[in-house]
Amino acid sequence: PLSNPLPLAIWTLLWVGLVLLQGLLGNLWSWLNPWYGPWRVISRLFGKRQTWRPPPWLGCWPAVVLFFAFAWFELIDPAPDDPARLA
Repeated sequence: PLSNPLPLAIWTLLWVGLVLLQGLLGNLWSWLNPWYGPWRVISRLFGKRQTWRPPPWLGCWPAVVLFFAFAWFELIDPAPDDPARLA
């Protein structure tokens, strides 16, 4: 596992560790979100516009689908620790 640290980092630190830390410390994703910084820069350059909101009928289903896709990749994929596929 130490020859390539990417699978260890993704499956252990992010998948398990981040969930446990968020349970203890609260919302950590707001600090770790890689899209937040660029979004703030763009919103400052172009001014504040009304933010897009998904339709109410969509509810939480996008999150459910993405969660199961991520879990499927980890559990069912024949090579989830292959660096080329993990990237």
